[in-house]
Amino acid sequence: MSTNQQQTQSLGQKQNMFLMQQKLQLLHMMHLSSSALDDFIKIQLEENPALEAKDETFEKTDEILSDEERLKHEGRSLLDVETYFNEDDYPDYKTYASNTTKDAEQYVSPIVNYESFQDYIKNQIQELNINLDLLSVVKYLIDSLEDDGYLRRDLSDIIDDYAFSEGICIEESIAEKALMIIQNLEPPGIAARSLQECLMLQLKRKDSHCIAAKNALTILTIYFSELATKNFLKLRTSMNINEIELNEAFLVISHLSPRPVFIADKSLNLSLNIVPEFIIQLEQDDLVVSLANDPTFILRINESYKLQSIIPAENKLKRSKDQIYYRKKVDEAKWFIEALQQRENSFIQIIKAIAVLQREYFLTGDQCDLRPMILKDIADKTGFELSTISRVTSNKYVQTPFGNVLLKNLFSNGLVSKTGISVSVKKIKEVLKDIIIKEDKLNPFNDMEIIIQLGRFGYTIARRTVVKYRDALNIPNARMRKQIIY
Repeated sequence: MSTNQQQTQSLGQKQNMFLMQQKLQLLHMMHLSSSALDDFIKIQLEENPALEAKDETFEKTDEILSDEERLKHEGRSLLDVETYFNEDDYPDYKTYASNTTKDAEQYVSPIVNYESFQDYIKNQIQELNINLDLLSVVKYLIDSLEDDGYLRRDLSDIIDDYAFSEGICIEESIAEKALMIIQNLEPPGIAARSLQECLMLQLKRKDSHCIAAKNALTILTIYFSELATKNFLKLRTSMNINEIELNEAFLVISHLSPRPVFIADKSLNLSLNIVPEFIIQLEQDDLVVSLANDPTFILRINESYKLQSIIPAENKLKRSKDQIYYRKKVDEAKWFIEALQQRENSFIQIIKAIAVLQREYFLTGDQCDLRPMILKDIADKTGFELSTISRVTSNKYVQTPFGNVLLKNLFSNGLVSKTGISVSVKKIKEVLKDIIIKEDKLNPFNDMEIIIQLGRFGYTIARRTVVKYRDALNIPNARMRKQIIY
């Protein structure tokens, strides 16, 4: 193989590798949220000196020398760089400039002072007289609690992790002592290792002198499996109590919480701090779509690097290493700015397609108005690949007149009703939930009866599908839904 052939093959491989890296970087940028994108831009600004952030009020008159004066100073003319400037005259990156007007109301993310439940528990132990060695174990266990307040990992595993991270080996009795300290703190049931222990910890804090509380504690301690399966007959015969006493014990248990930390309350607080990527507003009968936030950075190519990368016409074949370096950095900066603009354009096209397909939902906010929609529907409308649409819609929110909505919740498969109309799975789930809410709690519908009820709405689905939808909605079977009269 000749030298020229080897050089051509090497150049082709490098070019393909560079294009592949650019494509992967663009796909990564599609996945990022606005805040994550800001962090990514900071990294690019640090790594590429040809890329710089400028102030909106930047004016060329603030420069000491004009381009022409600088070129004269360097012994070059504008004729040498005319072609290059025409080639690289790309607009600066300023997101959303074409999406909102000057008078448009800008979205401002609210500032939420949120204290985690771990911090709340740690504040309580400051008032206790605990030696430093045990205090370190207590804090480690608190940090090991899950979001709902449970401690589901085995103590032996936590002890091993503690030894690895802190370099201190402790006995299991020390970990048990630390756990007991936490379980005596607020809220009741914190650091429970099971539902049974959670309910028992709460009940022990209550006045247990009454017969109903004692029976409730006996049920939780000895007959928890019968309670879980609602085997009322066995409970009465095993405990030798009548139905009234059983109902009173159940009433005590029903006032206990299955979770020491309310995830719903926590998520409600955190939702206040959600920064949506998109805004859909209703103006008369039209849906107006825009991107939500103004950019933190306004990017441009560094003028000095741009000039240093220019190669005079008479020296085209004699590129210095410095000129090659400057040109490479300028090309990377130019591509990055283009990629940001491409990301913005893709976002707008995709959210517009979603708004068109889910128009009824965005007008009413009713889940039942969601129509079947999958990624392919958006791909057909926009021409983007499924992977691009998946990245754009992943973990991103849209601000609507009725609150922030996670984009992935707008997607669902569909079923065809008896009338031949395609119906969203989400709508069928809402109907199923409504059927169960209105059922007789003393004689709840079994799955076959739910199928009959859905058939009255025109939805024909199989029993396994009903089970699948129930599980997705966290609705137990008929036996577990059955209630007794208190």
